[in-house]
Amino acid sequence: MTSQAVHATPDHRTVVFKTVNNADVTVVFPEPVENPEYAARAVISGLARSISARDEEAARERALEEGLEDSFPASDPVAASVTAVLPKGHTGNN
Repeated sequence: MTSQAVHATPDHRTVVFKTVNNADVTVVFPEPVENPEYAARAVISGLARSISARDEEAARERALEEGLEDSFPASDPVAASVTAVLPKGHTGNN
């Protein structure tokens, strides 16, 4: 996803990467870290995994929604009713 870090600050808190499409990605830590480039790559990788998982979940939700729509109205509950014809002269109270 990213190329080499192009800048890391001497205080070990900020790392700037240049991406393959020439965008800048900056990672800033609240406190200095021992290996800022490695830590920043871990942050970026975790973010990419999170975005990918969210996209996969959204795709599953869309597929489920489409499946439910395709099954309509079969997914509606069955309406149960009883129809009876009483012989002439009977009220059904006998």
